Amino acid sequence: MSLGSIINGIAKVASAIAPGLMAINQTRSITTQAKSVELAQQRDHANFELGIKRMEFDAKMELARQAVRARERQEDKEFSLQLKQIEAETLIQQEKMRQVFNALEAQKQREFTESIEQFKAELQIALQADSIAFQRWKTETDRQFSLEITLLNAQINRQRDKQNRDDQRRDRNNPVFSVADDILKTVENRSEIPLTVFFSPPVLRYDPLPNATAQSQFPMMEATLSGALRELFEQYTQKQRPIKFMAGEWVTKNRRAESAVNDIFRELNSIPVLVLETEVEESFFNINIGFWNNDFDDARFKTVVRKFRWQDTISEISQNLLKKWQLEGRQIQTDYDRAEFSRRSRETFTHYMELLHCIHVGMVTDEYFLIYAPNRQLPLLPSLLSDLFDEANLPDEERLNLTKAVIDYSNQLFDALEQIEPAIMIDLRLQWANILQNIRSRYTFEEQVEKIMQTWLKQRK
Repeated sequence: MSLGSIINGIAKVASAIAPGLMAINQTRSITTQAKSVELAQQRDHANFELGIKRMEFDAKMELARQAVRARERQEDKEFSLQLKQIEAETLIQQEKMRQVFNALEAQKQREFTESIEQFKAELQIALQADSIAFQRWKTETDRQFSLEITLLNAQINRQRDKQNRDDQRRDRNNPVFSVADDILKTVENRSEIPLTVFFSPPVLRYDPLPNATAQSQFPMMEATLSGALRELFEQYTQKQRPIKFMAGEWVTKNRRAESAVNDIFRELNSIPVLVLETEVEESFFNINIGFWNNDFDDARFKTVVRKFRWQDTISEISQNLLKKWQLEGRQIQTDYDRAEFSRRSRETFTHYMELLHCIHVGMVTDEYFLIYAPNRQLPLLPSLLSDLFDEANLPDEERLNLTKAVIDYSNQLFDALEQIEPAIMIDLRLQWANILQNIRSRYTFEEQVEKIMQTWLKQRK
């Protein structure tokens, strides 16, 4: 068999097989396409179901979020209600506590008052049992006898001084206008010799010898200060503490300090005298007080306010007033505004100066009537402080500081008096404690009660 025959045979076989293979391939291709379509449909169906499930999930999540927000809003409302309820209960509780505290304080006050009254009763019994009343009577008798001798000596001294005084003294270089004879005539016939008070203001309205240019820059307030002191002394006189105020008597500011006080003392040493001297030296302001009783060997002179910077005080007052005006919406634009601002500043400074003068002269006045006067009187100034502070429109902190200074000065007077006449101190301290109890701060009130107890125990030994 030839090679060509073999090839032809193979070709025939291939021709016969080829259609079958092609049919198989077509069938396989159709099957593959069908499966692809089926898979695609399955994927689309799965994606559709997944989309539906996602939408259902999102809807459930949104419902859950809305439920959570609703629950949170409800919880917020409940919390707000609870908070308001707690606040209301707290306010009610605070009010109850305040009422309980007030009731307790009132009860303590009643108990203290009852204790004081009981103590007074027991004290009276103890005084009688221990013959303290007799000791007090003896002390008062000795004191009255000594006072009568002192008054008699003073009367003799006045008569002798009058005889030795010549007419030329009317023209002497005296710090005050009045002649000693004229002053003595006004007081010697009184049942109780008053405390005579001379006042040398910061600036004299009519000074024949002005001593400094700087002094003239100080605001003129002689009449205003004299008026404030006069009102103060009128209250003392109405409370059985007689005072003769010699306003307008000072001749010139060139007579000052110890020199002027000693000149007055030489001619009026037979009566009690207080000299209130204020002086201005450039930016400094000083207050000096001279004082003596009719049994003093020499005048007492003391500077109670030293180097007070009055210009700084005016500046501070102006700054505070400016801040107040700014808060009120007021502006300093016109000449009227500037004049009003200047006037208000000067008035505030003048009120403050009135307060300083009244406080310092009042403390020494209280000293005289407690220690030296024939009819012993308790300090009056602490009871007058509130009105003085209101007139000066003083801040609370400065009110408290000045109140403490005045009461401390009075307490020192009581301590000094106890060294001289211990027998009368229990009654005096009881009255003094009652005054302190009525003062707003009640400063040293408890300390005075303790001293009353100590004095009482000391006298019973």
